Amino acid sequence: MLSLFGLSLPSDQPVDRDTATLLAGRMSAVVSTVKKGTSAAVAAEVRRDAQTYLSARRTGGLRFIPGAGRTCDEGAFALMRLTVDAPPVVYVPELMVA
Repeated sequence: MLSLFGLSLPSDQPVDRDTATLLAGRMSAVVSTVKKGTSAAVAAEVRRDAQTYLSARRTGGLRFIPGAGRTCDEGAFALMRLTVDAPPVVYVPELMVA
């Protein structure tokens, strides 16, 4: 499972049209938020999600049914363009509790 833009997407089967529409809507909302101006931390998180999305698409880890992924791809590319100057996300190690 991939967690992108607040959604959990399956990595072992194609994403259906309804989920793709929901993902595209979230990406569109994020694009409009970034265009209006947002903090560097939010821009970095959004950029990381867009990078993860595009990487999964490139490697075949995230697939859509035919015709459903194009809008999502365009949204991810738009986010990459809008957040080109965002600083990288600082990695904070997770604490494991036994």
